[in-house]
Amino acid sequence: MAAYLNKLRNYNWEVMKQKARQKNILILENLIARGFNKTNEKELRKMGFDATAAYLHLKDKEGQKVFRYGNIGIRQSSNLEFEIFHVK
Repeated sequence: MAAYLNKLRNYNWEVMKQKARQKNILILENLIARGFNKTNEKELRKMGFDATAAYLHLKDKEGQKVFRYGNIGIRQSSNLEFEIFHVK
């Protein structure tokens, strides 16, 4: 019974985060298709990007955090600047 109640409580949150991840993927794909490799936090927020919907981050060779959304990665290159790239 406890597992069932836990699933009911957390299901909506999981669905909401999955929808936000899908929206983030569409936003990043759109930016790459338009030729943008860098953007800032303000522009991402205007487009509806939800940074809390990311899975756990990875670290690249320089030790920077890289968040992956599908086949697209996003890396914070400076305080408010983000670099968008395809993950191989």
